[in-house]
Amino acid sequence: MSSCRSQKGLALISALLVVSLAGVLGAGRMFTLQVESQSSKALIGNARGRMLALGIEELAAEMLAADAAASASDHPGEDWAQKIGQSIPGSGQTTFQGRMEDMQGRFNVNNMITFQGAADMIAVDQFQRLLRILELDETLAYKALDWMDSDNLPQPLAGAEDEAYTRLDPPYQAPNRPLEDVSELLAVEGFNAAVWSALAPHVTALPVPGPPTPINLNTASEPVLLSLADDLDPALAQLWLEGQNNGGVSNLSEARRALPANMASRVAISSNWFQLRLAVNVDGARFFLTSLLDRGAGTVETRWRRQGIPAEAWLAPLAQQRAES
Repeated sequence: MSSCRSQKGLALISALLVVSLAGVLGAGRMFTLQVESQSSKALIGNARGRMLALGIEELAAEMLAADAAASASDHPGEDWAQKIGQSIPGSGQTTFQGRMEDMQGRFNVNNMITFQGAADMIAVDQFQRLLRILELDETLAYKALDWMDSDNLPQPLAGAEDEAYTRLDPPYQAPNRPLEDVSELLAVEGFNAAVWSALAPHVTALPVPGPPTPINLNTASEPVLLSLADDLDPALAQLWLEGQNNGGVSNLSEARRALPANMASRVAISSNWFQLRLAVNVDGARFFLTSLLDRGAGTVETRWRRQGIPAEAWLAPLAQQRAES
């Protein structure tokens, strides 16, 4: 009798263990399915976000082409310069926002070297003026020049070549080529997070296949306008700045006469380079796109396209951590 009861007890315990194990396995499978479902939802949302962003990029290119045909100048009052953003009806929770910016309203750091890799001292001087106007160390211009020029010889005044970077942990070398992205400056000696924060809104890194990229007087910031000459009349720069929202400068020849002869060819009232930034949200899946659009060859071409949060959004905190460590 006792043996029979023991066997029944063991059978009951075994049954309970089987039921418990089945419950655990079932819960685990349900969790796995939920994770897979969320992953699939995120992947689908990301793919839909990318398709929407590329569609907006194509519309932006068409807008720029139409603007070139209709207008001889570019200024903030035109359609391309307006912020975009809306919810898309009948698409769940799909929203997007973004804007296009004229990159020729900024100083092109790549202007500091020629196509052959030699220094362009007119552009170096302008970068020094911009740094000085922003109350930054103007010798940083020489460090940026050494980062890009084709030799390994430090500039006599506060330059920095490989010997400044191979001592770091981890070590690296100056690439001796134009910047691919202006955020590369954060790797250059002296360009810490505080410098970057002050400088970033006024600089860019554009390809320079030929002559230096001119500054568009109708979209440039006040510091960039003042950097055009040592003795530029601040009242004239302010006049240009205030006129930007009212059509901007229309007589380029007159504007050039107010500048030194070596800077006259380095200003314009229209632009070829524009940057589009977009943030798309599809049912909680977020997609970011930054595109550089080139309008210089008669048609608008995408010169590069980068997905993800813009580099400066996460590189600047890293630079700050490096400076504090």
